Amino acid sequence: MRQNAVQAALVLQEVNDMDYILASKSPRRKELLHFIIPSFQTIDANFDEREVHISKPDELCLELAKNKALSVYKRYPTSCVIGSDTMVASDGKLLGKPHSREEAYDMLASLSGKTHSVFTGVFIASPNYKDGFVCETLVHFIPLTDQMICDYIDTDEPYDKAGGYSIQGGASKFCDQLIGDYYNVMGLPVSALYQKLRELQFI
Repeated sequence: MRQNAVQAALVLQEVNDMDYILASKSPRRKELLHFIIPSFQTIDANFDEREVHISKPDELCLELAKNKALSVYKRYPTSCVIGSDTMVASDGKLLGKPHSREEAYDMLASLSGKTHSVFTGVFIASPNYKDGFVCETLVHFIPLTDQMICDYIDTDEPYDKAGGYSIQGGASKFCDQLIGDYYNVMGLPVSALYQKLRELQFI
């Protein structure tokens, strides 16, 4: 019994001594992770997302999060690495980051007056644990006029966001209903990640 207690204490000590790494350069994810972990590094994952070919948005975002986390974990095998990826899905189509004004327009027009899903996959890679989970949030947009869309895509916001919009920015005026975790739409499901890290006794 005493030996088991000592081993458990050593494992807990190892967990408490771990460095935390966010496998992302996203300022939004960095801001959100600070709600849970006061101190961590941010390291961009050296991973080509085009190598993954999965059609289901929940499975795709989890696989991308896994690859991001593991690509950093290989370089820092004593750390706890957190990878994350967000996907917007509407009418059976995946909406990534728009590469042009026209693409941003088409994305927002397709979301007008409808409910769409935002999936975020999170993967945790550490010496004692490697697994992940997916959170889904439903977002409803009011009907958008041509002028509303054009005014928005004239800003810088749409072009580095999945689905072509920033829920915490100018697109907040488009959203009249949201079911699920608001922060999930921003790129990191804060409550679910907090609960998982507590369950693992990582925090």
